[in-house]
Amino acid sequence: MGEKGNILSISLVAFVLLILLSQARGRYLADGRFDPNYNPHDFIDDSGACPRCHYVDERGTMDETGFIPQLVDFCHECHTVEDLGRSHPIGVDPTDVYWRLRLPDDFYLDTEHNMTCITCHKGHGKYLSTEKTFPFQKPVNPDAEKWGEPYYYKTYYVRRSDPEKGYAVMCNECHEGYLE
Repeated sequence: MGEKGNILSISLVAFVLLILLSQARGRYLADGRFDPNYNPHDFIDDSGACPRCHYVDERGTMDETGFIPQLVDFCHECHTVEDLGRSHPIGVDPTDVYWRLRLPDDFYLDTEHNMTCITCHKGHGKYLSTEKTFPFQKPVNPDAEKWGEPYYYKTYYVRRSDPEKGYAVMCNECHEGYLE
């Protein structure tokens, strides 16, 4: 490997370290305590990001509950399909003749009447809670006792969850009998 290759390798390592440090920086306060106000979705509250998910009509009026199918691409910029693991199908109409499901009013479909990430997850909201989202969930701040603070758990921005029943309460909203 020549000098050019060494410079490229060093640059790549420096870039990766910069990314890792920038992600960790927001999670902890200067004294080392975990920052309970950290929220990786804060950038979504920038008004310039609204049209990436919300339907905007020809007059420029945004529909807060109207979502475009391309919002899935926006989500996948950070949450890759490979990283998601087991996930609910998207791009399907849950109310069509085959599925015949009834969705709660706050389980939004896109403008083509298909499920997206936003059907089960909120784009805005709290990232952390002092209540578990599912059983056996590990806190994001395992050293909380050292600081005399509560444990915090990721909410995963899900529309429904329960510390004992987990996501099943959300699944049961559309798939009756899921909890039985």
